[in-house]
Amino acid sequence: MSLKKLPAIVCTMLLLFVLLVACNGENSESSFKGNWSYSYEPKKPALVVKNAGKAKLDGNNFTYTEENGILRLENKAGDLAFAKFKNDDKKHILLFKHTIYTSANNDGLIGRWKSGKWSFEFTAEGTFLEDGYFPGYYSVDEENSSLILIYNDQFDNTIVPFELKGNKLTLDYPWEMVKKIN
Repeated sequence: MSLKKLPAIVCTMLLLFVLLVACNGENSESSFKGNWSYSYEPKKPALVVKNAGKAKLDGNNFTYTEENGILRLENKAGDLAFAKFKNDDKKHILLFKHTIYTSANNDGLIGRWKSGKWSFEFTAEGTFLEDGYFPGYYSVDEENSSLILIYNDQFDNTIVPFELKGNKLTLDYPWEMVKKIN
């Protein structure tokens, strides 16, 4: 090989490498992109996912990252929500609102928990009251760190991942969302 051809070969290899990296770069478009509505209000947008890591949830601005099929939303106040597809049709997602409730004098889970205008009250008899309006029965799945909420009338049974540390109860309550109907 001639030394005169070496710079041309190196430049060609470098150009191919740059093209391969550029073509294989991450796509900034999210698979969650679009307007999503809570299933009970399919015409009202609740989650708007845009490109470049920007989203709006319930009227509040969030940034997002997407990894392993999970959308992680966070706002400046540190509020978190996570979304994942319910199934492979890409038309339904489950949005987990990550809410921290606090209490002063609870005995483990038993007692009243508050987060702003939201609340849960759990009794030793296995009943609960959500937001002062929605009663039902609950059980705790210790192995999976989740609560099973069995509503009396209003909603389907709901499995809620939770974490209890001292006077803080963190619930990741799932909300079914659908692509917004025009």
